[in-house]
Amino acid sequence: MVAAVGGLKNGERVLVNGVSGGVGSVLVQVIKGKGVEVMVVCSEGNKGFVMGLGADEHVDYWGVEPDLEGWLEGRFRGEEERKLDYIFDCVRRQMLFDRLLGYIKERGRFVSIVGGRTQGIVPFVK
Repeated sequence: MVAAVGGLKNGERVLVNGVSGGVGSVLVQVIKGKGVEVMVVCSEGNKGFVMGLGADEHVDYWGVEPDLEGWLEGRFRGEEERKLDYIFDCVRRQMLFDRLLGYIKERGRFVSIVGGRTQGIVPFVK
């Protein structure tokens, strides 16, 4: 994850899923400090908190459930230049990874901090 954050460039778009937890809340501040546009996913109840951390846009998790991925596909359909450059998943939402071609750029990156098919940082922590 450190390498991915280090590779972010001013003007890129990032989605942080599960931003209101410990890792996500630090991550959004570091990313925003690099001049990156940050879209965050969490409950409406945590909106004030995450917007105060520097997020540019909030997606209410409960407002788009059960199909967050479908909502993202609809939002970014046909707009390659507006698609996401990075996705940081702090909750292990496998479907977010499985359907990412609908909302991430062709050379975009997906980083998970938890296990699953993407493995995240789990092998390094063990």
